[in-house]
Amino acid sequence: MSTPPYEGPPEEGRGGDPWATPPPPPGSFVPGAVPPPGQAAPPWAGPGQQPSWEQAAVGWGGGQAGAPTTPTNGMAVAALVASILGLLTLWMCGIGVVGVVVGLVLGYLSRGQIRSSGGTQGGDGIATAAIVVGWIGAAFVVLGVVLFFVFGLLGAFLPLMGG
Repeated sequence: MSTPPYEGPPEEGRGGDPWATPPPPPGSFVPGAVPPPGQAAPPWAGPGQQPSWEQAAVGWGGGQAGAPTTPTNGMAVAALVASILGLLTLWMCGIGVVGVVVGLVLGYLSRGQIRSSGGTQGGDGIATAAIVVGWIGAAFVVLGVVLFFVFGLLGAFLPLMGG
């Protein structure tokens, strides 16, 4: 019993040649192609002229290849890192409290800087996340202190109550 010979990949959309290059995806730039109806050819799309990668990313639609972004406030990133590390190290007697407090202070300071920058700095969401994580850590600190005193007092008075 023999296997049939390999026929190659399916021939859909390749004009009968199974090894031909597939057609480009819709909306992509093809050198020498005619622009869609109602749109002018980009100025860099002359005959035989190759666009740069930025120009090719723009395609026929115009616009920019990548939207400019505002720089992220570094203090906001530091605040989030401090808050997360503080929350993760709360079980280490007092070390986590420092991280939580530093994260809260830096978070509020960075959020103020970002809002007063007039849009030249980004990272407001990061600063807000640092503040939220910091307050969650602060709530755990308060809960831990309350439980420490409740069980400490209960342990101190239990022998007096005959228990």
